[in-house]
Amino acid sequence: MEKQHVDKSLFVLGVGFSVYFLFLFLNYHLFHLDFVLLGVVQELITIPLMMAVVVVFAISLYRLIRHFSFQGYLIWAAIILLACSAAVWGSLVFS
Repeated sequence: MEKQHVDKSLFVLGVGFSVYFLFLFLNYHLFHLDFVLLGVVQELITIPLMMAVVVVFAISLYRLIRHFSFQGYLIWAAIILLACSAAVWGSLVFS
C-alpha cells in the first residue's frame, strides 16, 4: 500500500508541474496577462519548480528501475516528468 501511495504522489506531482508550466507557456505566448501579483508569483515559483521537476524525475526513475512495471502510476509519472523537464530545459537552451 505504501508503494502505491508514493507512486501516485509522484504521478500527481508530475501532472501538477506540467500544468503549471503549461499555464506559464500559455500566459507568455497567448494570454499576455500582465498583473504585478501574477508576475511576482511566477518569479518566485518558476526556478524552484524547474529544479523540483529534475529531482522528482530522478526519484521516479530510481523507483521505476527498482520496481519496474508497465502498469501503475510510476511509468506514467516518469514519462510526464521527462516530457516536462525536456520542454522546460529545452526552452531555455533554444530560446
